[in-house]
Amino acid sequence: NGLKNIAWHGRNQFIQKTPPIIFDVAHNVESIRSFVDYYSSLNILGNSTLIIAIYFRKQIHNIIPLLELAFHNIICTEADIRHPMPANELANHFNVNHSVRIIINPIAAIKKGLDNLTCDGGLAIIGTHHFGPSIEKIFKISFDSL
Repeated sequence: NGLKNIAWHGRNQFIQKTPPIIFDVAHNVESIRSFVDYYSSLNILGNSTLIIAIYFRKQIHNIIPLLELAFHNIICTEADIRHPMPANELANHFNVNHSVRIIINPIAAIKKGLDNLTCDGGLAIIGTHHFGPSIEKIFKISFDSL
């Protein structure tokens, strides 16, 4: 019963329900795979955009095909973390035929993701807790008061 009512901020956290904007701190292969499975279960009909930033040491090449299947647009950025993977290096993991953008500033990346959002699409922001300040600023929410 306790698990049914728990709120775990930063895990499959809806910032907005319609169209869905979801924040998840998924940052390794297992958590990203789990997030993609969850996101895919939402059956979003329109195009989905992914905003991703990760630590330099993360090995995500095995998960790239799943991300490319789930998301039509991918924006690689750099959150304010120690040793971020450069956005251009992250982008190089993706297939050159896929729609991938590099926007180093996470606030600008989220704003671009919002520009891509349609009424039947979705937006996911994943990779690190350090997206919190950017999300708070753009969406006018405070994780401290949730």
